[in-house]
Amino acid sequence: MSINLLQRRRCLQLSQSGGGLPSGYIEKEYFTNAYGSSGVAFKTDFIPTKGCKVEMCFQGASTSSNIAGQLFGCRTGYNSKVFAFKTSVTSYTAENMTCALGYKTERSVSSPNVMSSKNIFGVDNGKFYINDSILGEYSDDFTPEYPLWFLGMNNAGSLLGGATLGGCLFYVKIWDDNGILIRDYIPVERESDNQEGLFDLKTQTFLIGSR
Repeated sequence: MSINLLQRRRCLQLSQSGGGLPSGYIEKEYFTNAYGSSGVAFKTDFIPTKGCKVEMCFQGASTSSNIAGQLFGCRTGYNSKVFAFKTSVTSYTAENMTCALGYKTERSVSSPNVMSSKNIFGVDNGKFYINDSILGEYSDDFTPEYPLWFLGMNNAGSLLGGATLGGCLFYVKIWDDNGILIRDYIPVERESDNQEGLFDLKTQTFLIGSR
């Protein structure tokens, strides 16, 4: 990404978020994560509600066998208070996007090649979507009990299967039930120690990935 594009993006973020990136951090185009036991998950303090909106811009790892996993998710247990969006694949040309919300509502939608390029994945008030295409809508009445994690599933406080999703994370945004932007994560590098992570422009918080 060119400097001019970064500057224009920064101006847009300042106007939308009401805050900017402080000194000591360098914005990156994306955060690169490893697959499986070698990667990290980003553990937020946000407990989702059914009416919230979560949106992630992501591109899967270049190796097709390394793109199965959670874009974001949390759950109390198996089929219990689940809020998740994941991909289950064996190859780019035979992949399924799986959406789970509530208790036992889970749906797989065939979306070949969607992880091999940069796309926007999200859930908005029970509707799961990729870019402008709605995959499904869920009406379960539920209240999650655990915070949402990115690139891995928060399984009652532990990383489900010890596995993370590999690829490039460009941004994550979260809106509350009233449509107010409350989290605005961008990839950054901390200058003091070259630590990479996500910076939330809304809460001015630096989030480091962990297992």
